[in-house]
Amino acid sequence: RQIAASLSAHPALARWLSRSALVRTLTAVVVNVASGETPRPHLEFLAPKQRFRATRRPARLIAPDPAGFGGYDLFGDAVASVDASAAATAYRALSPLFEAAYVELGHPEGGFQGALDRAIRALLAVPVLREDVELVPHAIGFKYADPGLEGLTPAQKQFLRIGPRNVRLVQGKLREL
Repeated sequence: RQIAASLSAHPALARWLSRSALVRTLTAVVVNVASGETPRPHLEFLAPKQRFRATRRPARLIAPDPAGFGGYDLFGDAVASVDASAAATAYRALSPLFEAAYVELGHPEGGFQGALDRAIRALLAVPVLREDVELVPHAIGFKYADPGLEGLTPAQKQFLRIGPRNVRLVQGKLREL
C-alpha cells in the first residue's frame, strides 16, 4: 500500500488501496483479462451506480447512451493520473508478490509477467467505440451489431463499457507503461 500510494495523488486511488488483498485481487484481474474472462467479479467496487443504458438514434438505431459512460470517468481519471515510471518501479519491487499470488491462484509453473503481457495486449487491441456503434436487443440486454465487436472476448467487451473517453485514457497509460 505504501508503494502504491506514491503512484498518484488521486483520491479514488487512495480509496481503492484501502481494500484488502490488493495483490491477489490485481493478480486475479490480470489472469481473467489475459484469458479473456471478465474481471468484473473482482472489480465490483468500481462499478458505477447506474447500469448500462442504450438510447435510440436517428433511423431507429440503438446505441450505447453516452451519458452512461460518465460513471466510469473517475476510474479513467484515476488510471490516467498514475505516474508510469513510478508504477514500473513499484511493479519491479512487488513482482515476487504478484508471482506468488499467481502460483496460489493455480499456476504452479509461474509466469505472471507473461499473463500481464497478454492482458495488456488484450486491452490495447480493443477498438475505441464510434458514436454510431449499433446495438441489437439480445436475451436480457444488448449485443453489438458489428461482428468484430461482438467477437471480442468478454474481458474486452467489459472494457468497452467504460466508454470511448476512458478506453483512450487507460490505453494511453498502458502504452506509457
